Amino acid sequence: MWTTVGSLSSIVRGVTYNKSVVRDAPDERLIPVLRATNIQDAELILISDLVYVPVSFVSQEQRLQQGDVVICTSSGSKSLVGKTGQLNRDWYGSFGAFCAVARFTSEIDPRYGGYFFEAPLYREVIRDKAAGVNINNLRHGDIEEIAFPLPPLAEQRRIVAAIETQLTRLDAGVASLKAAQAKLRRYRTAVLKAACEGRLVAQDANDEPAEALLRRILGDRGQGTGNRGRRSAGIASIEGGHKEGGHKEGGHKARPDAAQPSESQRVGAPLVGALNANNDLPALPQGWVWASIDQLSIVVRGASPRPAGDPKYFGGTIPWITVGSLTADSGTPYLTSVKDFVTEAGKEASRYIEPDTLLLTNSGATLGVPKITLIGGCINDGSVALLHVDYPLKLYLYYFLASITADLRNINQGAAQPNLNTGIVKAIVIPLPPLAEQRRIVAEVERRLSVVSTLEATVAANLRRAERLRQSILKRAFAGKLVPQDPGDEPASALLERVRGDRGQGTGDRGKGTGGGRRGRTKKAAGDG
Repeated sequence: MWTTVGSLSSIVRGVTYNKSVVRDAPDERLIPVLRATNIQDAELILISDLVYVPVSFVSQEQRLQQGDVVICTSSGSKSLVGKTGQLNRDWYGSFGAFCAVARFTSEIDPRYGGYFFEAPLYREVIRDKAAGVNINNLRHGDIEEIAFPLPPLAEQRRIVAAIETQLTRLDAGVASLKAAQAKLRRYRTAVLKAACEGRLVAQDANDEPAEALLRRILGDRGQGTGNRGRRSAGIASIEGGHKEGGHKEGGHKARPDAAQPSESQRVGAPLVGALNANNDLPALPQGWVWASIDQLSIVVRGASPRPAGDPKYFGGTIPWITVGSLTADSGTPYLTSVKDFVTEAGKEASRYIEPDTLLLTNSGATLGVPKITLIGGCINDGSVALLHVDYPLKLYLYYFLASITADLRNINQGAAQPNLNTGIVKAIVIPLPPLAEQRRIVAEVERRLSVVSTLEATVAANLRRAERLRQSILKRAFAGKLVPQDPGDEPASALLERVRGDRGQGTGDRGKGTGGGRRGRTKKAAGDG
């Protein structure tokens, strides 16, 4: 029979507290508090990303009990509102104000209640509510009103047993697929590392040395060609530890190791390989040379029109290349389309770059991601452009930068917001192969990564198929089609009447009420994020 979530459970409000009382380490006077970020893939993360508040802020009601379903009721993202996780073991802790708990009566198998919140029936309700209103909140009344299919208690237990039997097999397959995903990621990383260390393809003694290529690039700059008249820096050729002296340029003698960034530039710069106490770079294969990004390109930073969203600047026809568009698809070196656009005024307030330009994100959590844009457009202040780089060097640089993304993100500049200023980007040192070897490297990387991408797509498709199967199992379970009915079971109507009677007498619930902690509410709910 049909009833509602509210007729079978109590909806408990989360703990409200001020940020000033929050601690990030446990203490006997504190209690851990879950937030929306602790709900992942229908499970509760109980060992990390916890905050701790004084025990006095938490009522007995707000202490989590085994079987409780924690629900995200408020978030800056609609996609997170309504996600749930069930507590399947004893755990000392509570939950923040941006969450609520559905605590089922003792007459309901708590696992049946928990699986309901993973099933398509519940997800469709949440999706409809999110589409119908322009808010990122789920009211407690909304949860209470959700229709709930109630079978007899004995059938609930049979349903749970059948669900767990089928999901155990399915989860084993999913675990294998995720392990394969991880192996493919490691292989991708290994290919890029080998490529940039000269171990992916064989060297050819007949190749023109990379030093000659670097001299041409620097010479073009000195003559005002190729790189718009920039003065050349010196060349550092380090082959097996050998360094070549500098040359006189513009009345000043270049340092013998001018290709290496200066000590001041090295502050925060990623180090390619281990630098020893003498600031020596690792030895390279025969014919290779160390070069800096500053020697190989002109580095310029993007710009963002302010204020953001102003129709004077945004909503036009000129592609607006954001960090989000550069990091959306990591499976290809190329950007071919964007979702956002700017006006002519926006273009004037930003930086326009031509098609076929190598870009690098340089700000925030997703910094260090390279991409070659095949469309012209404006770049914002979260990325830099490396101008005047030809193929195959452009693709080689792309793969090299992709190989050191983690290093770039580990740079510690003492700032709250990670950022690679243009000085740091220019100082990145590159192991530069001969031009002919670059072509061989790029071809081999593309061949191998093409196979990886195909396998990754197959694994991803199988994971999506597994999720559809999971939802199909749960859909059948809550439609009464997963296990046979038994006419000898006590009817669900009798169970519901008993629940109503128990609740009317103040018994039956594992914990009833929606009250706050003993200290009451503060002016601002800071318990979640």
